[in-house]
Amino acid sequence: MVAMTDRMTRAEMLPLAINAGCDMFLFFNDPDEDFATMLNAYKNGIISEERMTEALSRILGLKAKMGLNKKAKEDIVPQPEVLKEVLGKEEYKEMQKAISRDSLTLVKYKDKGVLPITPEKFKRIMIVHVKGDGGAMGALMAAMGFGGGPNPAERLKDKLIAKGFDAFIYESPIDKMKKQIAAGQKPSLDLYFAGKNAIADFVKDMDMVITLCDVNSGRPSFGLSKGGGEIPWYVFEIPVVAISVGQPTMLADIPQVRNYINTYDSKDSTLDALVEALITGEEAFKGQDPIDSFCGLRDARL
Repeated sequence: MVAMTDRMTRAEMLPLAINAGCDMFLFFNDPDEDFATMLNAYKNGIISEERMTEALSRILGLKAKMGLNKKAKEDIVPQPEVLKEVLGKEEYKEMQKAISRDSLTLVKYKDKGVLPITPEKFKRIMIVHVKGDGGAMGALMAAMGFGGGPNPAERLKDKLIAKGFDAFIYESPIDKMKKQIAAGQKPSLDLYFAGKNAIADFVKDMDMVITLCDVNSGRPSFGLSKGGGEIPWYVFEIPVVAISVGQPTMLADIPQVRNYINTYDSKDSTLDALVEALITGEEAFKGQDPIDSFCGLRDARL
């Protein structure tokens, strides 16, 4: 990681990290190069015999305490069927539900009276799915097959519909334009103007907006800077609740939102707990902000 290179050369950093009390590296750059670096530091006396013995004693001692020296390799690495059996226990499922429920954090709540959210007050809910900017790590994860299946916005929509809401997902002008072009049509004129329209026209088909920030790395990516619905520019025009199901720092990018919730993940148990909390009210959010979700920004608190 960058901490191993941002203050001195890696060849200097590795042995100094061991001398400072680090017993083992979990991640390496190039194993042969790193091993040679450590061996040379030991031979040259940078890492003392005493320190090497201390580190090895703690590593081997932990393995012995766990009984790893008495187990076969196949017993150390859990088999898929064993993992499925263990993780499928009801007690663990209930624990997961409890963790999801107790972690929900109502970070910012300026529009008093929005909660609880009920079909009687807010029947038509538009969900704006804000994704991350992706980047190389996002592309790598996608190539490895992670992130398949219905996305959090689709699953949240289905859960809200099951509770009696008319929930739907926002379609951006860019997506509409792509569909028109794919169908051999000339994009409609309003799309050329970044999807701008009258505020009354924009909000007339909904009672509330949920801005769902599905960002696990990097920063949120907004399709259109003007006129589109991705950026919540309409927070005083219609009730808006921003919910982050990934990184808890989205207020840095959308400080204008007046109501903001962190769920920390988008597992089904978490989305179930979220919907129940939304229809229950403010008191259902028991989580305490583990960081400064306002990111030290004054305007995010306004």
